[in-house]
Amino acid sequence: MRPQQDNVIHEENEMSNPSHTMTGRGGRSRLWDRVLLFGTGLLVCIAGVGSGILGEIYHVNSAWLFFAWNSILLIPLVGGDFRSQLKRPSFILFFFAWMIMHGLTVLGLMRWVDVLYWIPLLAVELFIGYFAAYCLFDIPSE
Repeated sequence: MRPQQDNVIHEENEMSNPSHTMTGRGGRSRLWDRVLLFGTGLLVCIAGVGSGILGEIYHVNSAWLFFAWNSILLIPLVGGDFRSQLKRPSFILFFFAWMIMHGLTVLGLMRWVDVLYWIPLLAVELFIGYFAAYCLFDIPSE
């Protein structure tokens, strides 16, 4: 019974502090964060459907669309971990090559490998990319 009372007191303290419930990171409101999240999701959906429609109109092979989107999706997937390195031209070239290899890896997995093995093989591919980045660019581990 005591833990329930602690939870009630904790909830009352959170509700009595309007700055805690109304602001997110950086002083922005949670409502604005949700609007931005919804807008980002909407843009991603529009870009995905739009690229598919343009691919159909201009008769682009769907494999190229998968390659392009999987290459681009590597940026938010691992780009944040190397934010400090994105000012170096050599790292940008390395990251571009990694994007191409990631896109080709996903295409190869889709074409020749059973779905059961996709996640482990993608984990190996990402590990090799991280390892190469840390070794080639002397990135300190955090």
